[in-house]
Amino acid sequence: MTDFCLVCNQPIRSQLDLLALLSPKKTDQEHVLCANCRAEFHLLGQPRCPKCDREQEDERLCVDCERWERMYHGNFLVNHSLFSYNEGMHELVKNYKKYGDYELRKVFIELIRSDFCQLQYDFYVPLPTDPKHIASRKFDTISSIFEEICPLTYVLEKQTNEMPQSQKDRKQRMTTKQTFYLRENFTESPQLSGRVLLLDDLYTTGRTAYHARDILQKQFPTCQFESFCIIR
Repeated sequence: MTDFCLVCNQPIRSQLDLLALLSPKKTDQEHVLCANCRAEFHLLGQPRCPKCDREQEDERLCVDCERWERMYHGNFLVNHSLFSYNEGMHELVKNYKKYGDYELRKVFIELIRSDFCQLQYDFYVPLPTDPKHIASRKFDTISSIFEEICPLTYVLEKQTNEMPQSQKDRKQRMTTKQTFYLRENFTESPQLSGRVLLLDDLYTTGRTAYHARDILQKQFPTCQFESFCIIR
C-alpha cells in the first residue's frame, strides 16, 4: 500500500512486520507523513518548566510562569505540550493557518494522536478561532484537529481581534485584553464539571490560554482547568 506524504508529496510505503500481521487488532488510521518529514518535528525534551512545559535548562518556573504566579497569586493553569516550535513546525503552522491548507490537519492528528489519547479528562474545550479567520479559511483550525481525536464541548466564542497574536511581540501579547466570551446557547450544552482540558495549537506566553481559563472559571468555579497546546 502506498500513500503520499502531505508535507513533501513523496510516496509512503507501509511496512507491515510480523507482529502487525499476527495482531488481532486492525487499524484504519491513515498515515500522512513520511519518515523524513516526521523527523523534522521535534518532541520537547527535558528539563521543562513544571507549569507550562517550556523546554529550558532547569526545572524552575520559567519567566512567563513567574509572571503568572505574581498576577494570579499561584493560581496556575497547568499546560501540556508535545512539540517544539522549530523551523519544520513553523512551516507546517504557516501552511495550515496562513494559507488555509485544511488537509494538513491530518499531519497534526498523526503527530499527536498517540500521546494525546493518554490524557483523560471529563471535558475537552477547544479555544475558538477569530471569526474573520474562519471566514477566510472556511474552517476552524483548532476544532478541525481535535474533533477527530476526542469529543469536544463548545463553550467559548471569540471576538474579532484587530491584530493576530502571531503578529504581536511579547509585550503586546501579555497586554492583550480578554477576547473570549461564553456562547449564548452554552446552557443547552453539557454543564462543565470535573477536569476540563482547554485545547489550542501554540502556547507562546500563555496569555490566550489564561484568558480562556478565566472566563470559564468564573462560570464553573468547581472545575479543574488545564490546557493542552500542541506546540510550546
